[in-house]
Amino acid sequence: MKWHSLSRLPVKYDVIWCRFPHRPALHVPADPPHPVVVRDIERNDALGEAIISVTYGTSNFKPERSEIDLLLSYGLELHAAGLKVPTRFDLDDKYNLIPCLWTDDFFPNWRPCGHLDDNCIRRLENRLRWREEEAIKRAAKKAAE
Repeated sequence: MKWHSLSRLPVKYDVIWCRFPHRPALHVPADPPHPVVVRDIERNDALGEAIISVTYGTSNFKPERSEIDLLLSYGLELHAAGLKVPTRFDLDDKYNLIPCLWTDDFFPNWRPCGHLDDNCIRRLENRLRWREEEAIKRAAKKAAE
């Protein structure tokens, strides 16, 4: 395992290819690489290491999930993100927001392929906010029972 340089860190909302791990072995990179959206970056400058929290992307496009996941299907947004096919980013953070080590094991190519455009960022943030509000409503309903 080789750590990538901190000078090559992606930024929030970059799209990059990652060997996204599968549960329960979150420490083991999986094949094949998938596009992911960078959601958070934790730097450890003293060690020269970082952890990148990413959201899983798939070409398993499900239009019926357009209100709860981030779907990229239009030419300009795909081009900005560096993607060639319609892609769904699964925003179920309980399962699909995963911290990955900034290493060549998880990120075989450290270069981002693109970045979400402003409209995609707005849609992503709206869907995350809606998911959070729904979770609060469910918790309140359960507490009232």
